[in-house]
Amino acid sequence: MSEPIYRHHCASCAFQETITVGGIKYDVYRCGDTWLARYNDDAGGYWNMSEEMILQADMNKATPLLQAMRARVEEANNARLDTPQRSP
Repeated sequence: MSEPIYRHHCASCAFQETITVGGIKYDVYRCGDTWLARYNDDAGGYWNMSEEMILQADMNKATPLLQAMRARVEEANNARLDTPQRSP
């Protein structure tokens, strides 16, 4: 896994990857059911949305960033489904 480009201010968030959309680099984080795309080091320098809203968004009207985040959410959900569950 790569390292984030930008400093993030929440210790609860888990870095996922860095993506480039429209020539802008974003560090993608997941915090509970919220996904974030950080685009600079400023405290407010990020876009965020709940997983539910990302999955319900109309992709015909979505921005390129929302489309990219939707792909990341779907990849994460598919990976979770593909991971064998351990029995207690």
